[in-house]
Amino acid sequence: MQCSFITSIGNHTQKFESELPLVCIMGRSNCGKSSLINALANHKTLARAAKTPGRTRLVNLFDMNGKIVLADLPGYGYARISKGEQQKWHHLTNYFFDKHQIDRMLLLHDIRHFPGEDELAFWKDASENYQTTVVSTKMDKLKPRELKTAVANLEEFIRRHRIKVDHKVQVSSLKKTNIEQLREHLELK
Repeated sequence: MQCSFITSIGNHTQKFESELPLVCIMGRSNCGKSSLINALANHKTLARAAKTPGRTRLVNLFDMNGKIVLADLPGYGYARISKGEQQKWHHLTNYFFDKHQIDRMLLLHDIRHFPGEDELAFWKDASENYQTTVVSTKMDKLKPRELKTAVANLEEFIRRHRIKVDHKVQVSSLKKTNIEQLREHLELK
């Protein structure tokens, strides 16, 4: 698979043009966005994965095998940054949504944690405006029984809040579990 970094968008004056479908990745800081991009691309360092939450501060764009453009958006929720910086990220994300034709949203969620208010707000908004896929990450960190309970809790959360989801998948970027299934869903083959 031929995947490459295209560019970063860091302010309101930049706009990206492409004929390829645009797929955005959103999720809480430290939920595994960069690791998932690297797993999908079968490349260890295409997207920079950091141990510290909040390292993605720009919208980073990747060409995924000439099939789609993947937009890695700044994470929401916990990050050791100022409120002003968080507000800047929020405005950048909103600007990106306003100026670009988005074909699909990948809503990433660390399966070890129950979705919070941040997820609820973003997921409801995204599901009403875009085709959405919920990608539960880090499934390798749970035992089979814990995973089954976590998936059932997530299903109930989605049902209770009437979040429209086109597809759901649990993945492990580390062990590559269900990465091929997600590639097929995104038509990266």
